[in-house]
Amino acid sequence: MSRSALPLLLIVVAVVCLAMAIWYLVPGVYHPLVTHGDVNARHTTHAILFFVVAVLSAIGSRFVSSSVAR
Repeated sequence: MSRSALPLLLIVVAVVCLAMAIWYLVPGVYHPLVTHGDVNARHTTHAILFFVVAVLSAIGSRFVSSSVAR
């Protein structure tokens, strides 16, 4: 993978994780990564985790893109 493709990949990861974070906040929908409790309930912990990964991916994309531009 070239270094110029890495920022785009990190943005895609951020968008997917943001969508997953929103999805895990919606109650009444099946959540496949849940191994305890009701799989159709709202899972705030999973949503926060996906949101943090989305933010870190977006920040990482910014750092990688600035190092590629040099």
